[in-house]
Amino acid sequence: MIKELFPNLFNFKIKKLKYIKNFNNKISLKLIIYSSFDKYFIKNILEYFLNKKLISINIQNQKSYKVIYITYNY
Repeated sequence: MIKELFPNLFNFKIKKLKYIKNFNNKISLKLIIYSSFDKYFIKNILEYFLNKKLISINIQNQKSYKVIYITYNY
């Protein structure tokens, strides 16, 4: 599933992905990645690979990884 969503995403090392489809045609993703990129760069990369405009993105920095919560329309 990760390869289907992000086929050419080679600058991230994805640790975990949680995928939730809501009733109102919105998809929520929880990504845990190892990356040193900032929020805007990550947002642009994810919008490019998903081919969707992100409704919301929330990035929480941890010690060696980032937890990213994403919501977009299906």
